[in-house]
Amino acid sequence: MIDLQAAPISQIAPSAARKEAHLAMNLHSARVRDVLRGRGVTSVYHANTVLTSCHFIHAAALLSRGLVENRGLAQTPQWSDALDKDYGIWFDVFADSVDIHARARTWNHYGPVLFVLDADVLLAEPSVSVTRRNPSAWRGLGQDERWFKSTDDLEANFQRGDFNQMLVLRESEGALRFRDFLTSIVLDDPQLTDSTGRNLYDLASGALAAAIEVSRLNLTVERRVCDERCECRLRYRENLPISFSRFLPAN
Repeated sequence: MIDLQAAPISQIAPSAARKEAHLAMNLHSARVRDVLRGRGVTSVYHANTVLTSCHFIHAAALLSRGLVENRGLAQTPQWSDALDKDYGIWFDVFADSVDIHARARTWNHYGPVLFVLDADVLLAEPSVSVTRRNPSAWRGLGQDERWFKSTDDLEANFQRGDFNQMLVLRESEGALRFRDFLTSIVLDDPQLTDSTGRNLYDLASGALAAAIEVSRLNLTVERRVCDERCECRLRYRENLPISFSRFLPAN
């Protein structure tokens, strides 16, 4: 279990990179929520692995990578970890305005577990930052090129489903509490078994369900239903080591 009452992120992560990153444009959360609604966005999304998602459920919060690491808990490595540390966003919480798996019709490389939250969760924080470009493309860009600079800028240029444009909670102390806003947890079904013949979906859904019971969240795990054009199962079959790491509930 993660202790959300320990030292705040502002005390444990005072790096120069984080201080520079916090010069990012912090936009009024209610105005951001309104812009999203105007584009038809009523939910926000966060995808992760089963191991890391169990920590989220136990805490009833989306947790930053930095917070999980700081609390000494295991989490599945992500390809973007080094970049997040370099750019001072390691302790920030990220969300998307669209279900990337459904929109792209393929797996989400961040993980098979999708947290779906009412967009009003953004109001839990005084401000929200929104990336203009994905941090993976930030090298050589100034702050104005990395972030939306104002809510007017966001209103004029936000595009629902643009994977570059991510919602970043920078004042949440690394934990965005979602008990009152979580509407569903959706789990991919790769239709794979491990080396001992155990079904990966069953293992993952069982671990998530156990965490839900401990946290007393009023929902169940939903199996993702893909359309016939989705390539997620092909990707899972072609990348078995990655698939196992994302579905198994422990390292």
